[in-house]
This record gives sequence, structure tokens and C-alpha cells, in this order.
Amino acid sequence: INYNLINLKKNLNLKCENNLKKMNFDFNQKFICLHVRDHKYKNDKKKKNYRNSDINNYIEGVKYLIKKGYKVIRIGEEPLNRFNFKNKNFFDYPNSEVKSPAMDLYLIKNCFYYIGTQSGTLDIAYMFNKPVLTTNMCEIFASLPRKKEDRGIFKKIMNKDNYPLKIKDFMKLPYKYHNPEIAIKDIKFIENTPLELLNAIKEFTQNLNNAKTPTKLQKNFKNYLNNRFEELFYDNKNKISLINHTDSLKMIRMVKSSKGYFCDSYLKKNFKWKKFINL
Repeated sequence: INYNLINLKKNLNLKCENNLKKMNFDFNQKFICLHVRDHKYKNDKKKKNYRNSDINNYIEGVKYLIKKGYKVIRIGEEPLNRFNFKNKNFFDYPNSEVKSPAMDLYLIKNCFYYIGTQSGTLDIAYMFNKPVLTTNMCEIFASLPRKKEDRGIFKKIMNKDNYPLKIKDFMKLPYKYHNPEIAIKDIKFIENTPLELLNAIKEFTQNLNNAKTPTKLQKNFKNYLNNRFEELFYDNKNKISLINHTDSLKMIRMVKSSKGYFCDSYLKKNFKWKKFINL
């Protein structure tokens, strides 16, 4: 018996099902929840805009999923940027009449898997133990892919001189650049391209359906990441350090318990792994 199983109350489950039936919802078709954080909801375009992304970069990925027989359901809170795509197998749920807090939970709980950016909704997917693909990541240690089937891809990083910064070089920066409580102002985060998102979605979907084992590249990057995190824990030279962070123990538990990986398609472009095989 799984005593940690979380579910909605029967009356809420029934209400959600009845509301979806009125829309001729096909309960036999697998569906995928998509959440892309944008600046309209929190009105934070001038605060931490690098946490936001453009959902229209996901169109090719959504088309791929629909061709594979899935329904894609956009989730989130209004107002949201317009998604310039229409299809009978794409449901713009936030702008529908069935939108409700209970339905938010119902859809995430019953989805085949979840695609999303780093935001609060991501935790709901983890709460229901759904497979998760995290896209447009901008925080490397604070929210890693958790379960063995989970995957992630990071945004492109540009330094203050507008020069590309490799992910391993970004990880080498002091902890203030990895502290989720601090706004980063001297580094730019460039969104994943439509092709990067499509490749990640393809890889993630294929891995789920075929239970592929992680590649050497993925394993070595994970080793490098864990080693760098350990270095940050013992680095107390700076005033802003991991060991002085209010949630340092929480972050340590999250990193140590993380069993997921970054997408192989992302690492092939952004991580030179041969030097780190023996880490």
C-alpha cells in the first residue's frame, strides 16, 4: 500500500470529470500538460524576466506530440501570452470555462507527463509523481530533474560581454549566481530555440516509451554537477555562500536525491565531457 498517494476528494474528481464530459473530452487519449511561465502573470518583466519564456517556441514540439497521438493541454494562470496555434488536440485550458483550482490539480494528476519551466506549478507535477521535462531552466542547483525518468534543458548563457558561457563555466561561478533568492543582473539567459525544445521533447518521449538508459555523457555531467555542488557547500569565502543560505539543507537534500538527467541533445551542444570521465 502506498500511504503517500495523493488524490482529490471524490466529489471534486467527479465534478472535474463531468465538466470535461460536457466538452466531449476523450478520457482514453493520453494527454500532456504544458506550462510556460511568462511575465504577464506576476508582472515581473523588469524583475526576473529571465525566468519567463515564450510559449510560441514550443509550437513544433506540440505538433510533434499531436502527430504521436497525444493531446496537449496548456495550463497556467491568466493572463497569459497568446499561443499562436490551434488544433483539435490542443486545449488552451486557462482560457476555458472549466478553469478552476480543482481542475488544475485534476489535469496534472491525470496527465501522461508534464512539460514545464521552473515555477510553482512544477511542484504539483512532482507531488503527483508525474514524469517531468523541465525546459528553459535558469537555476542549475535549485530545481534539478528529480526522478530517474525526468530530464531538463538549460537556457543559453551569455556573460556581461555578450559572450556565450558554457554550462560548466556557469557552474564554476560563485554561489550568488546560483542562489534563487538573488536576481542575476550581469548575465543573460537566452531561451531555448524551437529546435532545442523539439529535440528535448522527442528525446523525453522516446525515453519514456522505451525506457532507455542514460548515456555516458549524461552520467558524467551529473557527476560534474554533484562535485561542483559539493565545492560550493565548502566554499565559505564569500558572504553569499551556500552554507549560509536559509534553505541550504533543503538544497542539499534535493541535489543528493536527484536521480534525473539533462537531455543528451542539450549536453552534446553544451558540455564537453571527455575531460571529466574520471570525476
